[in-house]
Formats: sequence, C-alpha cells, structure tokens
Amino acid sequence: MSATEFIANFFLASVPGVLIALLAFALQIQRDNQLEMRASRNARQLLSLELESNRAALKAFWQEINALDTENAEIGSDEHLTAMTENGFLTYPLPHWNTTRWQPATPSWLNLLDEKEVELVDRIYRNLELISDMHTRMVTLTPQEQELLSSDRFWASRYASMRNRLYPRLVDLVNRTLTAQNPL
Repeated sequence: MSATEFIANFFLASVPGVLIALLAFALQIQRDNQLEMRASRNARQLLSLELESNRAALKAFWQEINALDTENAEIGSDEHLTAMTENGFLTYPLPHWNTTRWQPATPSWLNLLDEKEVELVDRIYRNLELISDMHTRMVTLTPQEQELLSSDRFWASRYASMRNRLYPRLVDLVNRTLTAQNPL
C-alpha cells in the first residue's frame, strides 16, 4: 500500500467518527439550549407565583381588616377606620411578604426579564415594602398617643383623626397593588 492510499484510507476511516462527533456536539448544544429555556420559564414562573402569593396574602389581610367595620362605612373614611379600630384593627399583623425569588436577584436570572417587566415587578415589591412601612406607622403608637387615647372615652375616633392623612394613602396604595397586572 502506498503512502497516498494509506492517507486516503485514514481519512475515509476517520470521516464517520468526525461526523458522529459533530452530530453529538450539535445534539448537546440543542439539549443545553432546551434546558436553558426550561430554566428561564421556571424562574419566571416561580417569580410570578411569588408575586401572586404576596398579593393573595395582601388581599386576604385587607378583606379581613375591612370586615372589622360591621357598619360598612366607606373604605378610606375616618368612620371606617374608627369602626375597624374599635373592633381590633391595631392587633392585626400584616402578612410577611415572600421575597426569596426577588431579593437575591442576580444578573444571570434578571436577564430573563425585559426592562418593562423588571420595572413592573420592582414597583410591586416596592409597594409591598411601602405598605409594610405604612401599616407599621398606622399601628405604632407613641407613648404620648397611648396616654392621650387611654384617657379618651372615644379613643377609636380620636385614633382615626390622628391617622386620617396616612390611612387614605394606605388605602390607595393597597388598591393599586391589588389591581396591578402581574407582569409575568
């Protein structure tokens, strides 16, 4: 066998191996792309579920405290807040917001969202934080406020007048958060 025949036979024998290696490589790339797409869908779904869970907790809380007003005064009014306060509003803790998907947001999974989605998701989480802050400010009484309220027979009405600027803002923020469309 001549050197030319040997080289030709060598290349003919190696072509199927090279083709199989290229096919295996292409299949691996396709498999990796499918796994990446599945991970992307799952990450978006988990974040969406977290958002909806937080909003469901807010909705349940909001319905529960508003039901404290058995006279059904207009939500956001001093009369409504007075009735809720008389029936235990100050003892109702706000739900804990789940932020395990959003807080440790790393650039690698944030790439799964477009700019508008990031903005809308961030707004919902910021609203939840603001609701927590406003609720804390609503139910936390200074020693002076406690003294004033404890000496007043109509303490719930006085409490409502003390919080009548903050409460309508809280109502508005909760309503905006509950009616916001899930961006995912």
